[in-house]
Amino acid sequence: MSHNANQGDVVSSFRTEAANEAIPSSPGPPSSPPSTPTKPIVRPHEDVIAASDDEGEDDSDSDDSLEDLSTILGTRRPALAEAGRKPAARDRMSTTETPRAKRTALTLPSSPLTLNPKVHKFDIKALAKAAQVDDAISASSERAKAALESMERQDAAAAHRSRKDTGFGSSDEDGDDQALVGVVTDNAGDDAHKVLRAVRRTEHGGAHTRYCFFETTYTSPESTAPPKIRGPWKILTQGDVPEREQSIASGLPHTLLEATGEIPAEVFEWMLDEICVQSSSLLRMEYCNLMSQSPHPQIEKLLTLERLDELLFRLGASKELQVKDAPLRLIKESNDPYAERDWDCLSSFIVLMSSVGSSLGRGVAAYAAQVFLRLSMDPLILQCPGLLVEYQRAIICLLNAIHSSDWDSFCFETTTVLHTLIRASSTWINMILCLPLHDALAHDLRRRLAIAFLLDEPTLSRGSPARAITMRDLINRLHGPDFAIHPKTDFLNLQSNVLLLDAAIDDGTFSSKIAADDEVIRLSPEAGKAFDEEVDELSDCLRAIWRKINDAGLKLARTEAKGVIEWVQQRLTHLVRTRKKVRKSVFDIDPRTGAARSRAEKDTFLPKQQDYMKRFLQKSSAFKHTDGASEGR
Repeated sequence: MSHNANQGDVVSSFRTEAANEAIPSSPGPPSSPPSTPTKPIVRPHEDVIAASDDEGEDDSDSDDSLEDLSTILGTRRPALAEAGRKPAARDRMSTTETPRAKRTALTLPSSPLTLNPKVHKFDIKALAKAAQVDDAISASSERAKAALESMERQDAAAAHRSRKDTGFGSSDEDGDDQALVGVVTDNAGDDAHKVLRAVRRTEHGGAHTRYCFFETTYTSPESTAPPKIRGPWKILTQGDVPEREQSIASGLPHTLLEATGEIPAEVFEWMLDEICVQSSSLLRMEYCNLMSQSPHPQIEKLLTLERLDELLFRLGASKELQVKDAPLRLIKESNDPYAERDWDCLSSFIVLMSSVGSSLGRGVAAYAAQVFLRLSMDPLILQCPGLLVEYQRAIICLLNAIHSSDWDSFCFETTTVLHTLIRASSTWINMILCLPLHDALAHDLRRRLAIAFLLDEPTLSRGSPARAITMRDLINRLHGPDFAIHPKTDFLNLQSNVLLLDAAIDDGTFSSKIAADDEVIRLSPEAGKAFDEEVDELSDCLRAIWRKINDAGLKLARTEAKGVIEWVQQRLTHLVRTRKKVRKSVFDIDPRTGAARSRAEKDTFLPKQQDYMKRFLQKSSAFKHTDGASEGR
């Protein structure tokens, strides 16, 4: 018995060691508390344990044929689990190995969620593919853009041919047409040229003309060689441009002028030529200062009519400058006939004329004033604010250099010449707008020119504008064909005529500040009332013209014309009238006819209203008397 027991202990010890060797070391459950080891129960190997893994030792009943759970879940069993798998059925009966239950988990539990592979934020292949797609889209866009531009050119050519067939439009308007086609193409598509043609139909006389005082093609001439002189004045002529700037900036030429009293004639002539071509602004300015400080006899001697023409031609003036008895040539207005022209030399010449205007001879000053008036008909002066300021200073100096005894003849001669050269109100108005209002002579000339051009009668400029016309003449002028509204009305000329009308009316005082024998006309109350009625009639005529203009759509010329008409009408109402216009109440209008009631019609209702108020007051006084008597009782 003891032998068997010892034998069992030995066998159990071998089994324990074999089991320890077969089962790999693995971490135990984390939450299992330590327990006291117990002595394993020794069982004979002949005993069969129910529901053990040893049941059914046949290979057909083995669980090894079932698919592993880790394979179904998509996870791979580690090598540790493979090493811990039970041996084959023939080895299970080994006396050195204890059977293990398959239900015992030898690996950690795996997550049933699918493990997505890590995707990089930027993939080189994807970026390369996206770049190829972008290149393809850009190439397609360029092809579509080229096709669209080709279609636009074809449409513009078709529109140009249609304008030629219908007889309106010009090649100078192609830039504006292209801009308008570009605007309406997005909405109108292939019919953009039809929209352009429809807009052109609404703008009759769209090809306007303008006067150009200068040549459109101009090349600045070369500087003349400085005169070779001896003496101290050679500091102005020797050396290059930087050396001359240093010499003239030192102030030595001004000192020489004060010491000698005049500039040498050849140096004076050379400085006149240099003002027209010199690129240095410092030299041009100092040349003007030196010549303006020269004595009057020298200026009058050297600045003659022929010399003025030479300087203007050197600046690029048109060859028609000397024409006085024939209409001038007008060109079709384009975007800019003087493209990229530098006007600094012209500005210096205008400054020189304003400086030496009072020293010019009587005939030279009048001729220079006429030339400047012709220059102002070019829209260039109004388009350049700097030139406009210098021009107004120069024209004031030239007009004030004219003797008072020659003023009326000068105005008549100038008006006659300008009326002969130009017969377009859109060109006249440029000259009128350039004349300043703060100078008496310029203001008077402005009104004389406006009256003569508006009424188409140059002889009206011979006398004072206050006595030349009346308000009734202007009212009758508004009924002329130039102010009629019809489908072929040129609204640019209409706008110019309205501005001429405004300049002819002026402040409405009809007073002359030029002639000494003219007196200020003081209106009596009756005459003032009649004058106000004429002003109201003139304002009503302008209002009627304003109502007839339809400026709906892209009719910009009509919109501008309506704005000018309304502005002049409001100025007449609030500034020209002698008294403020009385406002009309609802009682001043007849509800049956809608017309204003006369004074007699108003008086017919007044007695009835007075009787009604008298009876009402009598009733109220009787009522108060009876109430007082009852209270006394």
